[in-house]
Amino acid sequence: MYMIKEINQLKPHPKHAEIYETPDDIRTEWNDLFSSIEDNGMNEAISTTKDSTIISGVRRWLVAKELGWKEIEVKVIFADELEVEEMLVRFNSNREKTYGEKINEAMHLIKITQKTQGKKNGGRNEVIARKLGRGFCRENISKLEKISLSDDIQKSKLNMLKNGASIDAVYRETMKEKQTEEFDIEKVIERAGFYKLINGDSKIELDKIGSNDIDLCFTSIPYWKQREYDKSHIKDKKVQGWGEETELEDYLNRSIGIIKNVYKTLKDTGSFYLNITDTIRDGQYLCIPEELNKRILELGLKLVNKIIWYKKNPKPLNLKRQLQPTYENIFHYVKDVEKYKHRELKYRTKEDAYARGRVGDRTKKSERKKKKNMVVSPYSKFRTFYDENSAGADIIRTAVATSQELKKETGKDHPAVFPETLPLLALLQSTEIGDKVLDVASGSASLGISVMFGRQYVGIEISKEYHKTSNDRLDCFINNIDETEIEEFESLAIAA
Repeated sequence: MYMIKEINQLKPHPKHAEIYETPDDIRTEWNDLFSSIEDNGMNEAISTTKDSTIISGVRRWLVAKELGWKEIEVKVIFADELEVEEMLVRFNSNREKTYGEKINEAMHLIKITQKTQGKKNGGRNEVIARKLGRGFCRENISKLEKISLSDDIQKSKLNMLKNGASIDAVYRETMKEKQTEEFDIEKVIERAGFYKLINGDSKIELDKIGSNDIDLCFTSIPYWKQREYDKSHIKDKKVQGWGEETELEDYLNRSIGIIKNVYKTLKDTGSFYLNITDTIRDGQYLCIPEELNKRILELGLKLVNKIIWYKKNPKPLNLKRQLQPTYENIFHYVKDVEKYKHRELKYRTKEDAYARGRVGDRTKKSERKKKKNMVVSPYSKFRTFYDENSAGADIIRTAVATSQELKKETGKDHPAVFPETLPLLALLQSTEIGDKVLDVASGSASLGISVMFGRQYVGIEISKEYHKTSNDRLDCFINNIDETEIEEFESLAIAA
C-alpha cells in the first residue's frame, strides 16, 4: 500500500541505530546519495510500518529532510514485530555497509532466530550466512552466536570486531572469558594436568585407594586366552598373568576379586563401565560376559546400560562354521540407581554438529600435523550420540585402534589398544570437570584422554613396559590441553 506522508511523521525503527551507523556529517559522507536524490528524486518508496516506523530507507529519509522535503512517498507494510526486525536486514541487503554493520546484522539475525526457533537452529546458520553474503560462513555464524550469548561480553567483543579483529580470534577470547565465568579455568587446567599412574597389581593397589573416592571406572579387562601380554613383571614363570589362566574359573575369580575392590572405591554417585568380550573354544562361545555379569550383580552393583561397541574394522578370526564377531560388550554398573550421576546428552542435528565444528582438534590443517595424540573427532565419530537417527542409542561405532598407531606416537607396542573415542560417552554421561576416573587395567592409558577434558585420571598397570608407555602417552596429552576443547566437550551434555 503506497501513500504520501509528511516527512516529519516518520521515525526510524529503534533497532536501526543499533545495526547501522549514521555519520555526523551526512552531506560529506553520503555525497553520492545527496547528488542522486537532488538530480533524480527518490527512485524507490521508503518502507514503513502502519505506525510510520521506517523499515528500509532511513538514509534516504535523512537526506530528504536535509534537502528540505516536506512530504515523501512510503510503502506501508503490515507485519508483526519479529517479521519487521528481520526485514530491517533483508530490505537493506543491497546497500553498501561497513564490516562492523555486517557484524551487527549477523548478531541481530541470530537473536531473532533464537526467538523464533529456540535453541535447535537446524540450518538457520547457513541461511544467515547466505543473507550476509561474502565473508560469512556457517561456522562463523556459529561462533558469533556464542559471542552474543552474554550482553557484557558482546559489547566489548563487538568493538574488537569493528576494529578489525577476526571472528575466530574474538570467539576464542570470548570462550576463554566465558569459561572463567563458569569455572576457574586455572583450576580446570590444574585438574586436567593431574594424573597418577601406578605400576602394580590392581587388586593390591585398589586397597590403597580410599572408599567412595572414584567417580568413574572405565576399564577393558584382559580377555581370557586371547592376547599375549608383556610378562617382564612376572619373575616366576609358573605364575600366570591376568587373562592367561589355565582354567576359566580362575580367570573369573581373579576378575571378580578386582571388581569387588572397584566397588569399594566407587562413590554412591559413581559409575563402572566394563568392556568385555567372549572367547570361542572348540567351536562354541563360553558366555564369559554373561557369567561375569551374574557375579558382578551378586556384589551389589546394578546394571543400568548394556552398550554394544560395534567395530567398523574388526580383525577377522579363523572360524569355519561361525559368523565373524563384530562387537564387544560394555556393561554400565552403578551402586545406586537413584543417585548415580547422569548427564543428558544434547540432541544435535547434522547441521548443528557441523556448524559447531569438531570436538578436539580445532587447529588449522597446517598446524594439526605437528600435534600428537589429539582426539580428532569430527561429527561422523559422534554420530551414535547426536544425529537424529540414533540419538540416545546403546551402540558405539568406532574403528579399532591399532598397535601401529600407538607405535607411531610413542615408539612402543601393545597387543590390545582400545580407541581413545570409546570412553567419551562414559565421560560425558557420568562425569564432570574435576571428577576422578580410574582404569584398573590401564595398558597404554587410552582413558588418559580424560585429562584433556578436565578430569583427574588414575591408571593401574602391572606391566613395567606398558606403564612406561603410558607415561610417554600422557605427557603428549598434557601438552595438548586446550581450554577451548574442554568447553566444547562440556557443551555436548547438560550439567548433572
